[in-house]
Amino acid sequence: MHVLMEVGLMAAMLLSLIAAAWACLDTYQGQSGTLRWLERGQYSVVSLLVLASGILWTALMSRDFSFKYVYQYTSLNLPDFYAVTAFWAGRSGSLLFWLLIIAVSGTVFLRTKKYSDLPEQTKVAFWLLFFTVQGFFLFLLTSLSQPYIALSPVPADGEGLNPLLQNPGMAFHPPLLFLGYGFLTIPACLSLSMALTKGQDAWMKLTRGWVLPAWAFLSAGIILGGWWAYMELGWGGYWAWDPVENASIIPWFAATAYLHTSILGQRYGLFKRINIVLINLAFLLCIVGTYIVRSGIIESVHAFGGGGVGGPLLVFILAYLFLVLVGTAQAHTDKPKHEMIALSRQGLLVFSVWIFLALGSVILLGTMWPVISLGWESNPVGVTAGFYNTVTMPLFICIGLLLLVCPWLSWKEGIQHRERFIISTLSAVCLGGAAYFSGIRMVLPLVGFSAGAGVIVSTIMLALQKKALTSRRFWIAHGTHLGIALMIVGVAISGPYQSKKELVLAEGQSFAFSGYNFEYKEMVHSESNGIKSRVARIIVSHKGKEIGVLEPSQLIFPNNDHPHTEVSTLFSFGKELYATIHDVEDGRLEPLIVSVNPLVNWVWLGGTFVCLFPFIVLLPKRNRESATAAE
Repeated sequence: MHVLMEVGLMAAMLLSLIAAAWACLDTYQGQSGTLRWLERGQYSVVSLLVLASGILWTALMSRDFSFKYVYQYTSLNLPDFYAVTAFWAGRSGSLLFWLLIIAVSGTVFLRTKKYSDLPEQTKVAFWLLFFTVQGFFLFLLTSLSQPYIALSPVPADGEGLNPLLQNPGMAFHPPLLFLGYGFLTIPACLSLSMALTKGQDAWMKLTRGWVLPAWAFLSAGIILGGWWAYMELGWGGYWAWDPVENASIIPWFAATAYLHTSILGQRYGLFKRINIVLINLAFLLCIVGTYIVRSGIIESVHAFGGGGVGGPLLVFILAYLFLVLVGTAQAHTDKPKHEMIALSRQGLLVFSVWIFLALGSVILLGTMWPVISLGWESNPVGVTAGFYNTVTMPLFICIGLLLLVCPWLSWKEGIQHRERFIISTLSAVCLGGAAYFSGIRMVLPLVGFSAGAGVIVSTIMLALQKKALTSRRFWIAHGTHLGIALMIVGVAISGPYQSKKELVLAEGQSFAFSGYNFEYKEMVHSESNGIKSRVARIIVSHKGKEIGVLEPSQLIFPNNDHPHTEVSTLFSFGKELYATIHDVEDGRLEPLIVSVNPLVNWVWLGGTFVCLFPFIVLLPKRNRESATAAE
């Protein structure tokens, strides 16, 4: 099976590179005679990748430890559910999974009517780029990150999956990210292919059904990853600014910026070259994120480490960036006849794009700072979470203010619904005043809460407009914005107003904190499926009434003597209680860490809305009147 998998991946790489070279020659000569063979080549490549993926999946499920990858990430006592997730637990498996999504996406696009309607020269240029991407991934899989390495003699058992990854959140977080990354490949390659062949800019409309799901999957992966870190790593907040977290959100900002400029591109013919740059930047930043996670240049609690892939990834990034600049420079564009007004919905859309790009740039700069500062420091240190919070909080709140104002502006100039604009603004001020008198006194959190609350009121008013509730466009845009507003409220309050206490506690002891009383009742020991657990039962009461039990625990997994901490929470959309323990000595918690996180679940609720509403684009279209309602 090892040989079959190796031969399959090698054959797929050779096919991809030969097809890319053939397509390059045809594109240079302005011909399209090889198109039929290129399409057949894609069917062959995807078939070989499905075969290779099937072999690895079968080996994981059967615990075939003759595969080094299976030995490293599974064990005999690992549940089958996590044996499946081990597919993307390591570097080579995750690259194979990502490539499989890219290949399947390209094959599905090949079968669509939108593809069949493209000019033949554009199709050839598309396959030139697409096969190049596939060929690069296959080069990594057949040289520097091989998933088919054999072990001899065959071990009796495997090392097992990292306990941090044995969590439902991590079972779905990476696949969602890879779906987002993979889907972005289609619009990126198509936009460049039309630019290289001097075609029109119809790619924005043709790929809308790919971009929105890609953005939604990427959003879902980020939100789920943040929730996993909150619940599994014990960091205590909605975002810890870990380099691997940052690597996923940086392309999200570029993709979000593109979603907004593409509105103006399709509606008024503006920013044709900028749209090409932004969609390709979003795809390229996915590769940059992979470079951060897999090159070993940045340390992180859940990075993949080195392995020699950093150099090739950097070369690919620079080469693709050069291609984007060349393709964009020769793209066919007409000078737009439309003149943009700053105080209009168009103007605020452009302003929001600058904010998204600023946020992405700041996070990328902060993440790469240890590498950048090597030029003048011998022992560089990364920036702290305080840097990110200080710089990004004002920008994030600006997004909330834009969401509050933008729906009430006309596309051309000025306010079109003055009364509703006044109502939403006054609602934001009044709700902000109520927050002020309830204890929210810091300026930025107060403005952020007010803006988010005002957007919620605005969305309700917008939904009351005629035919709004039956409009796909309304729910895609304003449903997503509602989710962002909920997240802004959660971010504005949960971080600055989090309170935390850390102390050593013995059984029977109690303490008061933030209006709550905590009593450490007992330590419960148990064992299940070879996993030993120590659970601290802490009774929580408020104003003399018991409100719940916190049960932070430590788990000891087979083949891993290091205790793994499990967080416990008392769920609330108000003040959520959060507890974790660092170590246990003779039943004594050393220490117990308890925090009160106000409105943190608004982040996860809003994130759920952000992930789900864009998928409405996949639903069947209604009549044109409904589709244009509430514009």
